[in-house]
Amino acid sequence: MSTEKHSHRALIGFDKNGVPTVIVPADHHAHTHEDEHGHLYTHIHEAEFTADYMQAVNDYRKTFPKAEEVLEKTTDPAVKEMLVRMKELDMPTAFDRFDSQQPQCSFGLSGVCFDTPHA
Repeated sequence: MSTEKHSHRALIGFDKNGVPTVIVPADHHAHTHEDEHGHLYTHIHEAEFTADYMQAVNDYRKTFPKAEEVLEKTTDPAVKEMLVRMKELDMPTAFDRFDSQQPQCSFGLSGVCFDTPHA
């Protein structure tokens, strides 16, 4: 039995659309180690994988602009005019809807949401 240190943590990254995803999956098999007293113990690294994944989702969430930031940073004058006019008419945009849904659900951000959209 090897007592080498190793890790079975998945590597989390972002896909081409910026969505957090597993780049290299973890090897979730149970394995045995020997502790400093010579006792054997068996474990898996699922908790570390989950923590890494949730951290990636939280980091991704911080990159989403608020509706006001979209209005301030857009370079297209037609888009800016449309957003200003919709605000004047009190018509919510997708950006306003997104802001109203904060905090975002980590399941939905990761693409595994089980909730159906409401009309």
